[in-house]
This record gives sequence, C-alpha cells and structure tokens, in this order.
Amino acid sequence: MNILKKTFLGASLIRSGFIVDGSGKKGFYGDVLFDRHKILAVAKEKQIPQTGKDVIDCRRKKIVCPGFIDMHSHSDTVPFKIPHLDSKICQGITCEVIGNCGLTPFPCGKWNHLHLADVYHMKGSNRWTTFRSYGKDLEKTRPGLHLVPLVGQGTLHSFYRGYERKPAAASYLQKFRRKCRECFNQGAWGISLGLIYPPGCFIESRELMEVFRGAKESGCVVTAHMRDEGDRVEEALIELLEKARQTRARLHISHMKVSGKRNWKKVTSILGEIRAARRDGLQITADRYPYTASWTDLDTVLPDFIYEKGHKKEIEWLKVKEKREKVREVFFENPAHRDNDFFRSVLISQARGEKAKVFEGKTLEDLSRMTQKDPFDALCDLLVETRLMVTAVFFGMCERNMEKIILEPYTVIGTDSSAKSFDKSAGKPHPRAYGTFPKFIEHFIKSGKINLEKGIRKCTGLSSDILGLKNTGYLKPGYQADIVVFDMDRIRDMSTYTNPVVRPLGIDYVFVGGILAQSHGQTAKERNGHVILR
Repeated sequence: MNILKKTFLGASLIRSGFIVDGSGKKGFYGDVLFDRHKILAVAKEKQIPQTGKDVIDCRRKKIVCPGFIDMHSHSDTVPFKIPHLDSKICQGITCEVIGNCGLTPFPCGKWNHLHLADVYHMKGSNRWTTFRSYGKDLEKTRPGLHLVPLVGQGTLHSFYRGYERKPAAASYLQKFRRKCRECFNQGAWGISLGLIYPPGCFIESRELMEVFRGAKESGCVVTAHMRDEGDRVEEALIELLEKARQTRARLHISHMKVSGKRNWKKVTSILGEIRAARRDGLQITADRYPYTASWTDLDTVLPDFIYEKGHKKEIEWLKVKEKREKVREVFFENPAHRDNDFFRSVLISQARGEKAKVFEGKTLEDLSRMTQKDPFDALCDLLVETRLMVTAVFFGMCERNMEKIILEPYTVIGTDSSAKSFDKSAGKPHPRAYGTFPKFIEHFIKSGKINLEKGIRKCTGLSSDILGLKNTGYLKPGYQADIVVFDMDRIRDMSTYTNPVVRPLGIDYVFVGGILAQSHGQTAKERNGHVILR
C-alpha cells in the first residue's frame, strides 16, 4: 500500500514547512509524518492526508530539518544532575557526542579516581570501571536528548598509570589495547585525545600510534584536541596527520582554531595541510563553534610539568612559595604571558565555591585589583582556593579565521560545552553553551555566507556521516524522529559573555524520538533521549 494513502491515527504531522533533509540537497515545501519513534513519511506539500493526532501548520513560514547534532560536547555526567539537558534542547540539539578531549568518567580506578572525582564532582558510588556500566547508568537517567559516547584516551591512560610522565612500556600498551578494544566492543563510537591536558600532554609517539591503530582496527574515529593551538599549531596538526597517514584511521580535529594574534596567519597553512591530506584519501574532518573566544580550564595557562601526579601535586606547586616561583619563571617565558593584554583578555567563567563566585565574569586583571595581589599570585591563589575548579574564557581568535574554518566542506558544528542549567548555579559560562546553533544559523546562513541546505548539513547529516551513525541526522522515512522547526526571521543567539544564561530565539519546536521536547522556549516534561551505542 502507498504509505501516503495510509491512515495514521496515532501519528503527528508537520505541514507546509520548508523541508531541509540534512543531505545538502535543495529543500522544498512539504510535510513530515512521524510517530513516537520514527519518521513515517516525508513528502511534498499536501500529499500526506491530515490524519495525525497532532498537526503543526508551518504556513510556509518555518524551516523543518533534522535535529541538530552537537559534535563536540562535555555532558558526560550532566544527565545525572539535570537530565532534561535544557541548554542543548533550546538550541535545537537532539543528539550530542560526549567524552571528548581525552576525558571520560570511565574507567575509574585506583590511579585516577581522586582526579575524576574532582573533575566530575562525583561521589564514590559513581566509579565506573567499564564503558558498559557507565552506559547502563547513563541510560537510566532517561536523558532529554540522545547521547553518543566516546572513550577518553587520557582516562584510559590514567586508569593504568596515573598522571606521571614516563615512556610507555610494552606491558602497558598491551593493557591499553585490550581495554580500548573492550570499550569499542561495548559500544563506544571512537576514542578522544586531549593532548593539552594531563595525562594526554605526556603521551609520546608510540602510545599515540596505538590510539590510531586501535581505532582503525575497530572501525572507529579518533577525535583530537591538538597538542597546541597557538605558537606550535602547525607542528601539532602534522603530528596527528602523520599518524592518520600511517594507519589510515579516521581523524576528527576538535574545535579547530588558531589562537594568538601573531599566529592568525597560520590558518592558511593548516587548512592547506588538511586539504592535501584529504586529496590523498585520508578521512580528516573537524568541528568548530561560531565564536572567537575559547573556554577551558584556567590552569591550562600554566606549564605542563605541574600536572604530573594529579591535582594534589599541582596544588602543591601553586601553594608552596619556592615551587610557585619556579612555576612563575616558566610561565613568563611564554611571550604571550608577557603581553600587557594577557591578564585582561582572560575572563573567569565558573569558579567552584561560594567565596569564588564573586569573581565570575571578571578578568584576571579585575581579580588582581579586587584581591590587591600581583596578577600571577592572584591567579595561583584562586586555583588553590577552588582546588583548580575554575574555567575561563580566552579571547584569542579572529572572526575571519573562524569563518574560514567553518566554511571548509568537512567542518561541522559543536558547542564544546556540557549542558548547563538556567539558574544562578550556572555561573557565567561561554555563550556557546546556550546559543551555538542559533548563532551559526544567524551568522552564516541568514547572512548568506553559506546556503541553507549546506549549512543545515553541517549541523546534521555530515556529523552523522563522520561518526557512522545509523538512522540519525536526516529527515528520511525509517529514521529517528528527531526534528527541529525554526523561524529563520526570528532566530537569534541571545547569550553574551557577561550575560550568557539566556535562551535563544526562533527555535519553535524540538522533537526527540517523536516526542515534543520543547515548544517555543518551554521545555516539555517528558524525556525521550537514549544512549546510542555502536
């Protein structure tokens, strides 16, 4: 029987919207019929009988597209606290890739449990030793959207070796290989690298090669926060491309950027290297957010030798006067830190503890003035007082480079943020936590820098293809009914660096697995997300 002539009394219908299916093909005015699980039909306007129980009439004024896929997220343990994941749903995100930058809350054991407890603010009961146990508990939260998990190389490394810098012995590599394969077999979609963070910053070529080999053998992707995104960005990229060439593994570069004004011109070189690698048949892709400021842990500005042996030793380096002087000496060897603008270009975003909250939204220069301390001492004291739990916004990129990177045909969109709440506990996170996808649509599609169909593909189908997801990322019959309806005239990112906790405008409806997750800025009570396993 022709599906368009069947009666679907329990289905929902979106009528007379401009359909953009995620493939990049030209859109058309049409209808989408779906039930509580999957898309039943996508057809030209008025070809589907109006028999659905719920009907949204777009009156040819709305865009209808697949739910957005956040290619780079850090919501690893957030569903245990705020399962609705509101700050993602409000942007139209229906699926996010978690476990990025080498860090995951599993496997947790003797050598890394204290560090993970600090990072994730976890209780002792949440010590997952396997991917399977973590995935099962995550599924029980019934998250507001779908979660696609990676395994973090840094956490795998620290599970066996802690946070020491030492060569990788053959016995360790054998254990690493076995545990990595276990995670892939249990459903992880890939392995992530965080080569700027401990212990990723300590790994050498031999261990890095093992990461790429393991991913290739299992058909998984390697996602990588490069070792450097500033002065040595070219060398950092080449390090990864060489491993991809030698193993033919798929490589996805996380939040690709070039930081520091003196380095901005290097964007031509790094884009050229990637294009050359892709011409050679390598599967190289990237993600990026549409902002010119980054956001990460404040202690990343410090020399990496203090990271060895975990948070306790790092705090000791900052707390003991003689050791702090050694850190100061190496810190100011970096020309960027000697620049007069450095301390005024770093904005404190979130700081753990009531006393430290007063510094959120303030620069390091403000911190120095408010505490009446030398800027470097003020920075160190804040890190000690908060047990290193401070994030910051770094203003180091330029608009032109951001646009060049996003407009590359292999680049997709990611928030590089965990889901956040809408109450005062959120602090002042980077606005990308609340507005990345509306910002992209507003800045790139609405302005004409990229056409609608290609732009939506960067938010949907292309991310699905990079990961190898099935039945996700497209408006096609049989696919998950993850759908966004938005108003191109009204869409707008309302978040700012000083007032980020604001919902965007223009996202009218969001469906996750056929269930209404948001309507005109209001989050629905029902949740229908799942952990998607490989």
